[in-house]
Amino acid sequence: GVGVIVNIGSDLSSVGPTPTLYTGQTMKPPHYSVVKHGLIGMTRYYAMWWATSGIRVFAFSWTYFPGKTSRRCTWRVVRDG
Repeated sequence: GVGVIVNIGSDLSSVGPTPTLYTGQTMKPPHYSVVKHGLIGMTRYYAMWWATSGIRVFAFSWTYFPGKTSRRCTWRVVRDG
């Protein structure tokens, strides 16, 4: 068989939320990060499992869009990293 399975992740698929980025907003609940981390693990598992069958499995993980938040986040990563 052949086919493609596409999963949709987010920035929280790889990292935990940074509370200081949520000033004036509600931070995403813990179960959101847990599910997105699990989605990446499942994607990796099935990508290996079905590779020999011609089925590709991958995930898109969205990140910050241009704006005040992304500039502040990039600055924090460079400064703190």
